[in-house]
Amino acid sequence: MGPSKAQPHVILHVWPLPGGEIPCIEPSCLAAILHLQLAVPHHYAIEYSLPELSPDGQMPFLQHKGHQTLSTLSGVTRYLSTKHPSQTLHDIDLTPLEQAQSTAYKSYIISKLGDLVNYILFGNTSYFWGYTSPHLSSHLPVPTRYYVPARIRNLYQPRLESIGLWDAGDDDGMPKKKSKGLGGKTDDIEEGRSKIKQRFGTEKILEMSREVLDLLTRLLADKPFIFAQGLTSLDILLAAHILSIHHTPIPRTHIKELLQKDYSALIKHAARVLELIVGHPDSTEGTETRSRAIPRVQRSTREFQITALLPAWA
Repeated sequence: MGPSKAQPHVILHVWPLPGGEIPCIEPSCLAAILHLQLAVPHHYAIEYSLPELSPDGQMPFLQHKGHQTLSTLSGVTRYLSTKHPSQTLHDIDLTPLEQAQSTAYKSYIISKLGDLVNYILFGNTSYFWGYTSPHLSSHLPVPTRYYVPARIRNLYQPRLESIGLWDAGDDDGMPKKKSKGLGGKTDDIEEGRSKIKQRFGTEKILEMSREVLDLLTRLLADKPFIFAQGLTSLDILLAAHILSIHHTPIPRTHIKELLQKDYSALIKHAARVLELIVGHPDSTEGTETRSRAIPRVQRSTREFQITALLPAWA
């Protein structure tokens, strides 16, 4: 029996938010998948899960041999660097200055680029109820599926509201329900106010997106990877965020459209990282027979329990 049939000794639990060619469009979960793929190919499994199933309410979380549990991306990467160091990653080869720069840029990406992804997944009302909530609900039993997604979304409200990204008015291309005034007439004034709010909100989103993406484009410049030594965990973190935006299945997001129109260098870098770790999806060998293929995601078999919920920055 081949190695892919062996019982995995590591199970990674990620958000149930698939995105076409990638198993999860939540960046920290996707980054954890890529790190596992580098470190222990054929010896791990992926399960869709929710924070309620995590011991401390954080995602992603990793089970090792069925009992040891590690949560958050940093916890997963620390475990892998100790137990299963990858020769493909060159973090150890960075100079002290480069290591400090890497730490600073990681914080920037998680904070600033992460805010843009969280706006898409949780901050925009239409996106949340049209995409995020149905996917979360499908992995919850009755009656929790009716209230837990909204509870999870509310965790992101204080942060996104403080930076102006809470329901900022981005258009998803979906028809909107019109409010009715007295006598059943459409409230044109309220509708006009909504359109103005949406227009100004969209401009703010684009302005914030350009600021973040411009800086990261300058960081990458014309290099294949951020540092001359080659692939590092900073490349993986950046690629995971860019892939999450690029592969979001939501029909229209201005952030995604801006990325695809003006920031092809970041998309090419993300594709380069993905190909190095996973292999090219259009390989003549076919996706099913590629030796480096990411495992298919399974539904979590853990018993659902209500625990404390913590967002990624807590």
